[in-house]
Amino acid sequence: DNLTKEEKAVMDKHADLSYHLLRVLNFDPKVLDLIKNHHKANSCSSFEQQIVSVADIYSALIENRPYKNPMPPKQAINIIEQSDFSPEVIEALKNI
Repeated sequence: DNLTKEEKAVMDKHADLSYHLLRVLNFDPKVLDLIKNHHKANSCSSFEQQIVSVADIYSALIENRPYKNPMPPKQAINIIEQSDFSPEVIEALKNI
């Protein structure tokens, strides 16, 4: 892990920050719950929660970050395919 403790703390807060911003904008409570808890998703999570989580992971992998260079999309998908997310969610990502 190349992140300092402080960088990891900032990164981990994005779900809470997004939740609070969208709550102020009166987003649907179900959407707010998906946003707030997307880091906790796994194969046992709801289909919707997995979609938000896979999108977040994919974005993190392909975007340039202060601590890493962007990854090619195909490589990011290969990594996500090794996860325990639903095959349907992974297939949907591959079809974008």
